Amino acid sequence: MTSAALIRWCGLAAILGAALVILADLIDLLTADFDASPSEIFTSFGFYLTSALFLVGGPLVLLGLVGLYARRPEAMGALGLIAFLGAFFGGVLAQGAIWAQSFFTPAIAIGAPELLEAEPPGVVIFGALLSFTLVNLGWILFGVAVLRSGIYPRVAALLLIAGAVGALLVNILSGGNPSRILLYVGTASDVLFFGAIAWMGFVLLAGRGSSAEQTSRVR
Repeated sequence: MTSAALIRWCGLAAILGAALVILADLIDLLTADFDASPSEIFTSFGFYLTSALFLVGGPLVLLGLVGLYARRPEAMGALGLIAFLGAFFGGVLAQGAIWAQSFFTPAIAIGAPELLEAEPPGVVIFGALLSFTLVNLGWILFGVAVLRSGIYPRVAALLLIAGAVGALLVNILSGGNPSRILLYVGTASDVLFFGAIAWMGFVLLAGRGSSAEQTSRVR
């Protein structure tokens, strides 16, 4: 298989991963119960279902990111490289946090539910904020690099930036415990963000986009 074919398959990964994460967000929104105890939330069917979707969708999005950048790295320039590294490593850290929540939190909810009633240690809050802040900042810069290079639709880049900014603000304001309003805002931001990733993934899979002559190279 050629490198060009592999990159196009990364487009499919971006589409599938984004769709799974959007589905997980919508299920989480529809099944949210702010009156339930933490132990009830983290042992519910909805939590297990959304966790499974996030665990599959997240790595697929990371694969998609590789292809989105590898298509025209020279056109993305230095900013694109910085953005790619930030989004990728931030995504890896965030996926680690999702993995830990998916497996450790239900075990705590069953074995020591009282621990979930207490505030998490500061180091845990710091780690989560660091991971999700890095991934969102990386994607914001990636959207800016896409706007400058023109290798993907301009509207998709703008939606990507808007969604990432919204997700970043929700992450900072919520501190890991979103209110009802922040949950709605976060879901809307994710729909914009991952919808833009799916759009760019489709362009990558279809082999469409700006030609070398149409692309504004970064100097």
